[in-house]
Amino acid sequence: MTNNRRHESPDELQHVIARGVFGDRLVPGSDWSAELYNAIAREAHERGWSVWSLCIMETHYHLLVSTPDASLATGLQRAHAAHAIRRNGHNTRRRGAVFGRRYDSFPISDGRHLQNALRYIPRNPVKAGLCEDPSEWAWGTFRAIAGLESCPRWVPKSRIFRALEGDFSDPAEPWFGERQYLQMCRSIVETPDPTLYMGDRTRYDAECMRDDGASVREIARTLYITVRHARRLCSHGNAIQVHS
Repeated sequence: MTNNRRHESPDELQHVIARGVFGDRLVPGSDWSAELYNAIAREAHERGWSVWSLCIMETHYHLLVSTPDASLATGLQRAHAAHAIRRNGHNTRRRGAVFGRRYDSFPISDGRHLQNALRYIPRNPVKAGLCEDPSEWAWGTFRAIAGLESCPRWVPKSRIFRALEGDFSDPAEPWFGERQYLQMCRSIVETPDPTLYMGDRTRYDAECMRDDGASVREIARTLYITVRHARRLCSHGNAIQVHS
């Protein structure tokens, strides 16, 4: 993954990824998943953030968020510090960092990038083999967006559906809502992937996007890799011209 500078400006939508320190889990159990979720939720509520998607995994979490006052760095610093203090205080044998490094952030560049992020984030637990359906994962916002539980004020459900409306809604049913969002994510999850080693997944995703007509730059932006890497993946073993 490239070294990403943090571009923070008011109301800019960003995909944030934060990981646990090497050799340790970020959340060692469901209680700690709930604790980290609540720490981020407090910052979102107090600072007026719009959380478009959140998914807390064992070793990392994904957050799709916009902030009205460019307070992302300050808010996440406070949430991470609170989580680390509680982790170290709970286990007297544990000391030091809980998060491996500063979070990575990727500004959402266009509608396709946003749609991919909204589909990708809730699928993480399924791809990791932790559940069979994204609706089974409690430590995130998917269930609230899909209408399976109450939705907090800091999750802009109507804005999410409006963003998805253009490409995914049925012309006979022009409003994109909870049912469509649930079906969209489930249909992608249920699509079987070929048996791959983890190191092959990026290549497979790149080839699928190439076959769908995506440019090298679009592939690089979506998969968070360099353009050079994307071009190499797309041309591997194929004499196919790739448009950049």
